Amino acid sequence: MKHNGKKDGTKNKTEKPRPLKAFFRIIGGIALTLCLTAVICASALFIYCKSYYDTVNPDAFAALARTQDRTTKIYYLSHSDNGNGEVATELPDQALYSAQNREWLSSEQIPQMLKDAFISIEDHRFYSHNGIDIRRTLGAILGYLKGGRSYGGSTLTQQLIKNVTGNDDYSVSRKLHEIIFALKLDGALTKDEILELY
Repeated sequence: MKHNGKKDGTKNKTEKPRPLKAFFRIIGGIALTLCLTAVICASALFIYCKSYYDTVNPDAFAALARTQDRTTKIYYLSHSDNGNGEVATELPDQALYSAQNREWLSSEQIPQMLKDAFISIEDHRFYSHNGIDIRRTLGAILGYLKGGRSYGGSTLTQQLIKNVTGNDDYSVSRKLHEIIFALKLDGALTKDEILELY
């Protein structure tokens, strides 16, 4: 007598392939791989940004900004009338400068209307952001992805960094450094100090 089935007497059923189950396993594997890759990349980016953030020195940057490309004034020494030694006197209309004639003015010496003009033209959310303007940055990223370079995402703080460092190449790494630098600078200096340096 022939016996079909397993040893326990049940019939052996032929399993039908389940393509939907296999499809979801593949999709799940791909999604898990993408999530792990994203976590690893985000962690590496965070570590990189944190290490650069720790190297930024706002005080040294401010000192550099205050002394950069300023006009040199010419003085002469003369003897004082009261016999107390020599007095340095500035020669009128005698100064040395390269491309621009620049003199440092403190924030109090800059007219408020001029400050307001710079803010309204260059960065009208200057007092409400933390060194970077998310809306402008996202707009600049979208413009970059579309192949254009015309949309500027830089805040006054970022423009200050670019002007002082002289680094204005079009690269993602430079922009990332500039964003990190702007966050650190905005946290260390007041808005008035940033505007004065600008």
